[in-house]
Amino acid sequence: DKQGIFNYEIFNDIGISGAKEDRPELNRLMARVEAGGIKQVVVFSFSRFARSVSHLLKALQKFKDKSVRFYSITVMPSSA
Repeated sequence: DKQGIFNYEIFNDIGISGAKEDRPELNRLMARVEAGGIKQVVVFSFSRFARSVSHLLKALQKFKDKSVRFYSITVMPSSA
């Protein structure tokens, strides 16, 4: 049990730059999303999931199309 979350799977590309769109665990996650096997995705931060805005927007559109909720635990700092 992680903070009341049950039945979860961790997808973690260790030692691979987040700037790459082609990462083994990310690919596996997105394949599961495409197949309808994922209900929600929780990430530590947007920057750990995708480094480019275009990659993030493409993934968010896929999540929307498949009715997958997307949560980022941390908020991006503002440039104040």
